[in-house]
Amino acid sequence: MPLDNFRMKYYSALFASDENYLRALRQKALSENPVFTGKEYIYLHTTKEAYLPSIKNLGLIPGFREGMGEVGEASDPNRRKKLDDGVYVVLPGQHILDAYEYNVYIITATEPHPDVNYKGLNREFISGYFSSPIKPLSSIRLYDRAKTYCFTIEEGGELDHLTRRAILELGLDYDETKKMLCAKVAEAFPTQYHCDILAKKERELTPPPAFTQHSPSNSEMMFDMDDL
Repeated sequence: MPLDNFRMKYYSALFASDENYLRALRQKALSENPVFTGKEYIYLHTTKEAYLPSIKNLGLIPGFREGMGEVGEASDPNRRKKLDDGVYVVLPGQHILDAYEYNVYIITATEPHPDVNYKGLNREFISGYFSSPIKPLSSIRLYDRAKTYCFTIEEGGELDHLTRRAILELGLDYDETKKMLCAKVAEAFPTQYHCDILAKKERELTPPPAFTQHSPSNSEMMFDMDDL
């Protein structure tokens, strides 16, 4: 256990009845060890609706499913490169159409490994993968060394109740944290964010915005991003 974390637990137990002191202690710890530094990026992972409860509770687990390969190579399995198990993601500002409509976002300052099987029209990487499991944002803790979390955007731009509770228990301002996360998601993946904030019934009736509004250099390939 890190020394700072041990000290935090010790003083929390010693002054458990003094709410003002505990609040000040948490704020001091957060100022010295901020959970979010502003240098994080948002990545996208898509999944089935049935997997969402598990992801919200346990996070994302590395797995593998072979994709299509680059444009024009889908019919030639020998030209696809084999990759390690990982949590496969779409890079910010990029688009890969797949069969799953539910979005899970990853916030981290760590760059994923490049997925060499998916490149844009200008040969730029458009997807990647994380080789380690990714914790849910609902498990966020002070002095957590992971600094890589996954989360979902719920109807109306809210976060799920487990994540909301974790943020409040940590001593962060929920509204400010939610605003920051939503702004980052909306900037990196505006189409997906637009769909996420709609009510479920409205979402089923509303077609997604046309992908042609985005950069023409982005490849629009069909493949399965789900790795569970």
